Amino acid sequence: MDGASIYGAVIISFIAQLFISLMRYEFNDLKHKSTIFIKNSLLNLTVTVDFMKDRSKKYIYANFDAISRRIVG
Repeated sequence: MDGASIYGAVIISFIAQLFISLMRYEFNDLKHKSTIFIKNSLLNLTVTVDFMKDRSKKYIYANFDAISRRIVG
């Protein structure tokens, strides 16, 4: 990895940590959850895109838990 790659990884990590901190500030029930639990909840989310014959798309969401429902919904 060169310097630019490391710099980019640090920036992305900083933005991800900022995002999680803002979620904790916004939602009272997430204030006492650790970062690892929030991260794992979001990592488990899956989206399946079903392409219909009329070229429309249907999105199917799966693997929701209480934390991800609070964040996404």
